[in-house]
Amino acid sequence: MSLISKLRGAFGLSGEPIEEPTPEYVDPVLGAMNWNEDDEAWIGEYNGFRFALPCEGKREPTSAVIEYARETLANPHWLNDGLTRAKAAAARDFGQYYLHEARSLIFGLIHFHFYKNQPRIFAELEGGRDFRCWRIEYSGTKCDGMGFDN
Repeated sequence: MSLISKLRGAFGLSGEPIEEPTPEYVDPVLGAMNWNEDDEAWIGEYNGFRFALPCEGKREPTSAVIEYARETLANPHWLNDGLTRAKAAAARDFGQYYLHEARSLIFGLIHFHFYKNQPRIFAELEGGRDFRCWRIEYSGTKCDGMGFDN
């Protein structure tokens, strides 16, 4: 059982029982995914992208998050366009010092989830230097922007 599940006890925040996640989940479209305790998500790869689907206290990912991941990863042009636009705005948003680094970033693990019943993406970006952890976030299909933590 995951650490968060242990901390919440036998019941989730909604009062529903927390189920132990299945070690492997196979979706007919996205393929096989393996449970990752650290991310508390099933991790898979589809169409050249690594992705994560959250547990949400269930044995398997919810149908809503699976469908959002399927639609996004099958036709990722808006995902890539959002990253391209965020890179183009890097000089304005982060200054010249980060420009070369920001332009070299690529998608890492893409986390799909829902927040207040709205589809969301938090994507890790690879290629950061000096211990910077870059990310890009989306609400539905709209890019909310790119940032980093040190």
